[in-house]
Amino acid sequence: LANAPDGIRIPLMDPINWLSFWFGQVVSGPVMGWRLMMYFNLSIALWGGYGLSRELAGPRAAWVGMVGTATAPSLAGFIDFGMTESWTIGWFAVHAWMLLSLARRGGWWRGVLAGASLGAIAMSGWYHALYGLILEILLVPALFWHYRRPSVVWQGLIGLAIAFPLWVRFQPLRGLWEGRWRAPSSEPPAGERQAWMDGLGWRELPTYGTDLANFFLPTIDAVHPAKCAYLGSVLLALIFWGLLKERRKTVFLLLLALPLLLLALGPWPTVGGKSLGVAGPAYWLVRVFEDLRGLSHWERAVGAAAPFLAAAAAV
Repeated sequence: LANAPDGIRIPLMDPINWLSFWFGQVVSGPVMGWRLMMYFNLSIALWGGYGLSRELAGPRAAWVGMVGTATAPSLAGFIDFGMTESWTIGWFAVHAWMLLSLARRGGWWRGVLAGASLGAIAMSGWYHALYGLILEILLVPALFWHYRRPSVVWQGLIGLAIAFPLWVRFQPLRGLWEGRWRAPSSEPPAGERQAWMDGLGWRELPTYGTDLANFFLPTIDAVHPAKCAYLGSVLLALIFWGLLKERRKTVFLLLLALPLLLLALGPWPTVGGKSLGVAGPAYWLVRVFEDLRGLSHWERAVGAAAPFLAAAAAV
């Protein structure tokens, strides 16, 4: 908004948000475009959260998943910070919902929606494209093995058809960012870390990712919203109750969320500002796939995990 009306001519990282912003801007200027984009993504979070939870837990419990997804602290932080790439967490819920529904009941339109929602995830930016790929690796083989429905696999071609042109278009523009890409350090940090913002202590560490304690401990401090990783005490209590009452479904959803939560801890996970001394999945991903050096804000993966945690709470 500070650059309106001319803006800065850089590639749009999240083209999935362009249409809602454009429509609002045409109606009443860029502020309305910004608000409409926010309302649109909140609507997708509500819709996806409801649908995924209904698919697994029924219509009464679906309201819990709907509210849990749309009110996730991480999403609130992303919106407050203005990080539009991460506003689109609802598409993860929509995609998982459509995949489950497709595997169980079939239907060409479910396949189209599953593939299109996967494409929407890819159109949300680099981070969500990676998280969407991880979700496919986790979910598609499991559903195909259980239900033996080939369309569960073929829907991915729709998502690929949407994502591949974006990847090709990005290649000539890599130089705009590549100079700032950095590989993670080859050894864990020693001792307790100092905050890179005064007065926040280990809540915000000068490393990529969030502290493990941030998942469970709320704060009244003005924590940088982009680092908001708190999961919510009510949500965690409901998930624990689900493990007692509906263990199979709850564990299934937690297995989808867990890899994303581990990624959110960054290359060297910490607890209360102290390194565990063990490299996390983010470290090994970057070592194996060097292009992932451009993904430095690993804490954003909490947002992608939020719909599955909300659905687990609904169960």
